[in-house]
Amino acid sequence: MFISICIISFIGPFLSTALTISLPQIGIDFLVEPESVSWVLSSYLISTTALLLPMGKWADLKGRRKVYERALLVLFASTIGGTFVPDFYGLVACRIIQGASLAAIYVT
Repeated sequence: MFISICIISFIGPFLSTALTISLPQIGIDFLVEPESVSWVLSSYLISTTALLLPMGKWADLKGRRKVYERALLVLFASTIGGTFVPDFYGLVACRIIQGASLAAIYVT
């Protein structure tokens, strides 16, 4: 458990800032205008922030360890899914799911 906490302490901030460098290339690859590309970062941060309190309540009801383990699986699946999405909206959806799962991880 300690190792996973150490890893997630690195991955959480990394996921929020890593795509900043590749945003121009994402816009080119998905043929998206620059104003829309910012949703890749914004959707992640908004979903993480908005879901902190609901995820905390869910963790109180279901148990922190169970919520933590499930959130890790969802984070892993959405990260893998985000690498293989064929369109821009799928990437934004994966980022929203990443943000929601990271909110559950942060509160546990």
